[in-house]
Amino acid sequence: MATTLTASTLKVSIEETITLNGVNHGSFNTYSVPSINEVSRRIVNVPTSVKTIAEFSTSTIGPGKFDSDDIRYLRVTNLDASNYITVGVASSTDTAYFKVLAGGSFVITDINVDTNTGGSAFSAFVRVTGITAQANTGAVDVELFTASV
Repeated sequence: MATTLTASTLKVSIEETITLNGVNHGSFNTYSVPSINEVSRRIVNVPTSVKTIAEFSTSTIGPGKFDSDDIRYLRVTNLDASNYITVGVASSTDTAYFKVLAGGSFVITDINVDTNTGGSAFSAFVRVTGITAQANTGAVDVELFTASV
């Protein structure tokens, strides 16, 4: 079967706007990701217990499961107005946790990570195997957006 889908470039823009004492200190940057031919965008309700919101593998794809060779961009946005979430980025051996405040986003542009609990220097990158989320004091809605080649 021949596809009729044409790959496109994902453009991500980040803008900070602030004026202090009459002086603009804002910034605007654009990041481009070429050859994207698959996107996934969903909103999930995250409780106060840890829930897996994305898994990565080279052998299984499906709902919430993505090919780790193909992911080029991932964003988790906390849609809540007051509660923070804890985002866990797991490799085969360790997990790193990030606090994402209400309205904030966590962005990954590559799913390779090196985690070290002993404070040693960088060793080697390994693939992220999953992303978890956990709400702070009450369930929150979280947007998960991924882009793949």
